[in-house]
Amino acid sequence: MKNPEIAKDLDNGHTIEVGPSSWDVEDFSVRNRFTNAAGRFNKAASGEIPVYDIHHLVEVAADRDYLEIPAMISMMKSIISALERKASGTTRS
Repeated sequence: MKNPEIAKDLDNGHTIEVGPSSWDVEDFSVRNRFTNAAGRFNKAASGEIPVYDIHHLVEVAADRDYLEIPAMISMMKSIISALERKASGTTRS
């Protein structure tokens, strides 16, 4: 990922990052980033996913009832907020 932005800090060296993908600066991706014990980027534990594949991951997890209710509620609130922003033309990147 090139020039990532920390979108969410989950503590203990675990963050969610967003930014231009490592394979094409025109594509955006999300990375589940972990820092190793030495304080450096843990490449093996830090998966990068194209934004256009995220819904597939959520659908598969939901279809198999892997998601907890609080997580589903949180996702639904975020999705509703995004729908409202898009409908009003005030999207953010």
